[in-house]
Amino acid sequence: SPDGQLLAFVRHGPPSSDILLYRFEDRQVVPFLTTRAWEWHPAFSPDGRWLAYASNESGRTEVYVTSFPNREHTLTVSRKGGHAPSWALDGSRLFYYSPRSPDGGRSMMGVTVRHGPELSLGIPARLFRLPDRFVHFNIARTYALHPDGRRFLVGRYVETDSPPPITRINLVHNWFAELERLAPTEW
Repeated sequence: SPDGQLLAFVRHGPPSSDILLYRFEDRQVVPFLTTRAWEWHPAFSPDGRWLAYASNESGRTEVYVTSFPNREHTLTVSRKGGHAPSWALDGSRLFYYSPRSPDGGRSMMGVTVRHGPELSLGIPARLFRLPDRFVHFNIARTYALHPDGRRFLVGRYVETDSPPPITRINLVHNWFAELERLAPTEW
C-alpha cells in the first residue's frame, strides 16, 4: 500500500486464487478478496483508496477496481478482457494488457481515471500492440511503466541458438588448496 502498512498478494491453489493482505504492524495475513473465482494481480492506487485486480468472475478474465479497504464499490475496467492492471504514478490512468486477439497478438490498454467523491472510468483505449512473443504470466505483472507515464518496459522471448554440447568437464579436488595456490593470502 502507498503508506507501507500493507502488502497485497495472491494465494494460488485449487479451487481458486485469492487476494490476501499482510499487515506489517501485527504481521497478520487477512483475506481481502476470496471468492470461487480466480483473482490476481492486485495493485493499489497511488492514494491507497482503490485496489485494481484481475478476476475471471464473469467467466472471462477482466480488470476490476474496488474501493479499499471496504470493497463497497467495484467497477469493471476492461470491456473485452484484461490482465495485470497497473496505475499511473499520479493515479490518472489504469493500464492493462488485453487477452490474445484472433491474430494472436495482445495490446497494451489505457483507461482514464477521474477521482472525486466517486471513481469514474473512461473507455478503454488501445495504446499499442505488444511485441510478438510478449512475456506474460498469470502470477506476475511482466511490464513496468516508466515514471514519466509515457513509456513501458516489456519483456519478449527471443530465439537463441542452442548452446554447444558439453564435451569436457573439469573436476577440481580440494579446490580450497588450489585457490590458495593460485591466490595466496596471509593472515
